[in-house]
Amino acid sequence: MPNGSISSRKELNGGIIAMRFWVEPACGKSIRGRANQDGGFFRKAIKSIMELYFLRHGEADWPDWKKSDDERPLTKRGKKEMHEIAAFLVRLKVRPDLILTSPLPRAAQTAEIAAEHLEMKCREDRRLAPGFGPAELEELIRKNSAESLMIVGHEPDFTKTISALTGASLKLSKAGIALVDVDPSSRKGRLLWLFPPKIAKN
Repeated sequence: MPNGSISSRKELNGGIIAMRFWVEPACGKSIRGRANQDGGFFRKAIKSIMELYFLRHGEADWPDWKKSDDERPLTKRGKKEMHEIAAFLVRLKVRPDLILTSPLPRAAQTAEIAAEHLEMKCREDRRLAPGFGPAELEELIRKNSAESLMIVGHEPDFTKTISALTGASLKLSKAGIALVDVDPSSRKGRLLWLFPPKIAKN
């Protein structure tokens, strides 16, 4: 843990939230962050840190589906759940600079619902298709100068990528979302919170 850093971890209504506070370092200029109600941080002195939201697509399980798996859209329940989680993100004051999504319909529809509630646009990126991992994430970060990025994609890709960044053991449910602080220079991150869709019903 960096000098002057204090971390804590707690569970909140079925979601996991890790909170970090910065206090006076032993030497040099003071760096302070304050966790606000949406779980974000003021980072005036920590410009290199990127907020990365991992949003898994909503439910797309069709028992009688006969077409290609890649073509599966969200179910009615999947769409409803996504509207609920997107409204929850608005209440948290989540505001990424950019939303990127896998081109597969179930992910693209998820991104469109999130973008509608957050009043912003989304863009497809083939790197977020199944098979996404740390190498593809590094490319996305390198090609996008956003300080806060939301990516919409698939499992088990997101779980593996978050674990590689943070060392955390976790499972991202359908329509679940995780926030990770990423330091692009070290390729390491810290899991700040992880919420399943049921959190939006509370």
